Amino acid sequence: LKLAISLGNLSSYEEQGDPGEHFEEALRLAESSEHLEYESLIHSNLGSWLGRRGQLAQAEGRFLRAVDAARRLGDPMRLALVLGRMARLFIDQLRFDEARSLLAEASELQGTQVHPTFVLQRIDLGDLERTAGNAMAAEAHYQQALERARDQGVRLAEGGALLGLGATQLGAGRVAQARGHLASAAELLRRSPWRWASLAHAYLALATDDPDTRVAELERARAGDGYPEVVELVAAALPALAGDRAAAADVRRRCRAIERAGQGQELSFAARLTARLVGGEGGPTTRVLTVGPELRWFQMAGQEPVNLGRRGAIRRILADLVSAHSSAESRTLYQLVDAGWPGESIQHEAAINRFHVTMTRLRKLGLEPVLVGSDEGYRLAPDTRIEHSAASFADRRAHSD
Repeated sequence: LKLAISLGNLSSYEEQGDPGEHFEEALRLAESSEHLEYESLIHSNLGSWLGRRGQLAQAEGRFLRAVDAARRLGDPMRLALVLGRMARLFIDQLRFDEARSLLAEASELQGTQVHPTFVLQRIDLGDLERTAGNAMAAEAHYQQALERARDQGVRLAEGGALLGLGATQLGAGRVAQARGHLASAAELLRRSPWRWASLAHAYLALATDDPDTRVAELERARAGDGYPEVVELVAAALPALAGDRAAAADVRRRCRAIERAGQGQELSFAARLTARLVGGEGGPTTRVLTVGPELRWFQMAGQEPVNLGRRGAIRRILADLVSAHSSAESRTLYQLVDAGWPGESIQHEAAINRFHVTMTRLRKLGLEPVLVGSDEGYRLAPDTRIEHSAASFADRRAHSD
């Protein structure tokens, strides 16, 4: 049984022979001996292999069987490991809300158990929040991952956590902090076969002011052979950051096209980051957010109105952010949880997961340009102008048409 699993893993990663044959033989042996732990492991390994081959429906089916075996086994650690691997499949398919739910459940199951994979799962959670624009939550996940990676001596995970921290801080405009974390990440990942090294050098190129250093970091990013779309976007941005107006206009067009196409988790983040660093064509602009009675609808200038009539939690959270905007205040995660679900008793991890799913929906509904995270919490961007309308949603929509 163990030999068959080992042969399957070997041929899977070296792409020699058919690992499916070895895994199926191992599965037959595991099922005949009613060995649920191995049964879960084999289905999980098959799911990962099928996912790499692009057979996504079959991969998801295998993961579901792996989860079922792990639940029947009653081993929280095995179940947490499987849920984390299944979440990675969903992330690759841009199914971020489902991935976040799986990782939140895995986090609750882990308890105080120690495993290097759990550190990587925490980084995945950070990546989900960072690329969704939830900077404060992302930093919290990365800090936890960093502490655990250092405690366990896992240099790769330490580099990944520092990369995430640096990228988040760069997106929030804290360039000096970002530069330090990204440089440390690049050093830790220098000999790693993982694609993270390219990303660290690419973001480091954006975080430095020296033209020669920018070029050197870009070449290191290219040499790493990872995230080529992100690296080439950064390459296009460097002349713009040096003052080339034609290059800046081209980069803005690229970033808008990437955002419209939804071309992946990291590339979309890189496009938003690059667009922010390059800046707009005519300097600072004022973005107008119009809200209806009792926040039953809202409309960003240039977009269609959005009906929030049956979206109670979203409506209450947005109302709290609008209320805080006039005094330039931020709201903490916990203040917004209280606003969204008043009087409810929710477990800590479940509350955080529910909140971030709701914030991601708000962004997707059209508030991405004005919803910002910071060290203090969340707020509407300072250049946002709030306008109140007495119109019903139906009247507003008719007027917009």
